Amino acid sequence: MKFSVDPWDPSYGTAAEFPDESTVSVELDTEVAEDDWAPITPQVAATGQLSVVDGVRRVEARVWVERSDGATPGVCASWAAGSVRCGDGLAELGETEVGRTF
Repeated sequence: MKFSVDPWDPSYGTAAEFPDESTVSVELDTEVAEDDWAPITPQVAATGQLSVVDGVRRVEARVWVERSDGATPGVCASWAAGSVRCGDGLAELGETEVGRTF
């Protein structure tokens, strides 16, 4: 297997042309009916604590994976996620995870 890095800046998309429209069907009402979507107020646990989880992902580079049957586009990406627990006037940093993959 051979990898080739696309020299194009990932924030501008890819240097190759791909179809703009996806053919994937999306089910919008799996958890809540589409018409009922609205902001919600989080429920604070009986302990008076609230945990917030957030993260970020980023495409570092676009690559081509070359095999005997042809080339396939791919990405090299990084991510980070963590949590904060709030309660009793204090905020405590929870677990964090940082990683890279291709």
